[in-house]
Amino acid sequence: MEAVEQRIAKWFLHISFLLKRQRLYRAAQQTLVIIFPFALVGSFMKAIDAACFMPDGFLAEIYGFDTTNTFFTEAHSVLQAFSNLTLGLVAMMTAYYASKYVARSYQKDDQLAGFTSLCVFLIFNYQLSARTNHIRVNNLGMRGMLLAMITGLIVGWLFNLLWTKKAVYTWERPLHLIMERCLSSIWAILILISGALLINVGFSFLTPGASDNGGLNGLIYMVFRLPAHSSSALLQILGLTGINNFLNTIGVEGPFSALTPSTNSTYDTQNLNYALSHKTAYNVPHPLTLHTTFDTFANFGGNGMTLALIIAILILHHSSDQGKIAKWSLLPGLFNINTPLMFGIPLLFNPLLAIPFIIAPWVNILIASIFLKLRWMPAAIYPVPGTTPGPLSAFLGTNGNWVALFVSLLCLAVSVLIYLPFIKINNEAIRLASKEGEQK
Repeated sequence: MEAVEQRIAKWFLHISFLLKRQRLYRAAQQTLVIIFPFALVGSFMKAIDAACFMPDGFLAEIYGFDTTNTFFTEAHSVLQAFSNLTLGLVAMMTAYYASKYVARSYQKDDQLAGFTSLCVFLIFNYQLSARTNHIRVNNLGMRGMLLAMITGLIVGWLFNLLWTKKAVYTWERPLHLIMERCLSSIWAILILISGALLINVGFSFLTPGASDNGGLNGLIYMVFRLPAHSSSALLQILGLTGINNFLNTIGVEGPFSALTPSTNSTYDTQNLNYALSHKTAYNVPHPLTLHTTFDTFANFGGNGMTLALIIAILILHHSSDQGKIAKWSLLPGLFNINTPLMFGIPLLFNPLLAIPFIIAPWVNILIASIFLKLRWMPAAIYPVPGTTPGPLSAFLGTNGNWVALFVSLLCLAVSVLIYLPFIKINNEAIRLASKEGEQK
C-alpha cells in the first residue's frame, strides 16, 4: 500500500514539476503571486466590513452593533470603496502582469506588452450598444479572472510574434531609445487592439445586453452556468458543489459561496417551518440540502475548505514564505474569505491543489450526511451570518448542538489531513523548478 502511495505521489510531483517548467504556466503563477499583496489588503478590508459593519455581519450581530449609526454607515462606505479598488481590479492587474511576464520570458518589451493586454482586456469588457457605451465594471475583479489570464497570456505570446526586436533594459534610457521602442511597436499594438475591437463587436451581437452577462466574459459564464438552486439529493449536492469549486480554481465565480449561504430554497424554508412548529430540528423533512451540508460543513475559510489549507501549511511550513502567506490569510479566512490564498499559494490555475480543493468538501459533505441520516445530530436549519467562522456555523445553526460542533471539528481535521500530502508535493515541485532555474 505504501509503495502505491509513493508511486502516486511521484506521478503527481512529475506532472506538477513539468507544469511549472512551462513558460505560460510560470507566467500565470508569477502573475498571481505579484498581485497577492493587493488581494490581501482588499481581503482585510472586506473581512472587517462584512463582519463588523454589515447588518448581517457576525461580529455586528454578536455584539449588537447599530449598523444604521452614522459612524458605521460611513465606515462601511470607506471599507467597501477600499475593497472595490483592490479586489475589484485584480482582473485588470492579471491581464497586465500575465502579458508582461510572457513578453519578458521572450526578451521582448514587457511594459508595452502589459499595457497592450490591459487595453485589450478593457475592450473585451466594453459594452457596445445603440443606447449606451460603458465598461462592465464587475468584470474587472474576481469575476473576470479567467478572461484576464487568457487575454494576458495570449497577448504576451502574440506580442512576441508581431514584434521581433528584443528589448534591452538599462537603468537610464536615452529618450531616443524609448521613442524607438514605441515606434517599432506601433504595428503590433495596432493589430492587437484592432483585433480585440472586432472580437468585442462580434460577441456583443452574440450576447446582447448592457449587464455583466453580455460580451466575451458573459459568454464564459453562459458556458459554465450552474443552476443556482438547492437540492435534497446527495449525488446532486456533490455534483453541484464539485463543479462550483472547480470553477473557482479556474477563475470563474460559481453560484455558491461561503459568504452567501443557500438558505432561501424551498427545502430550507420547509425545514425551518417544521423546526419552529415542532420545537425540534431532528426530523425535518429535508435533512440533506446545500445549506445543511455544503454551507455548514464544507466551507470553512471559504470555498474549498481553505481554513484547513491554512492549518496544513502552518503545520508543515510555519516559517517559510508559504507559512507567512498562511498567517496573513488567517484573519480573512476566519470570516470565510479565501482570496489571499487564491493568489498567494496560489490556488488559482493550480491543478494539483485543485484536487483537495474539490475532494475535502466532498468528504465533509459525506461525513455530515452520515450523522444527519442516522439522526445523531439535528440539521443546521437556523440561518447564520455568512461571516460566521466555519467551525461555529453548525453549532449556531443547530441552536447550540454539541454533536454538530464535534462533527465540524472532525471535518476540519479530516480536511487538514487531505491537504497535507498535496502541499508537500506542491512545495517539492516548486523547489525542483527553482533549483533548475538557478542552474540555468
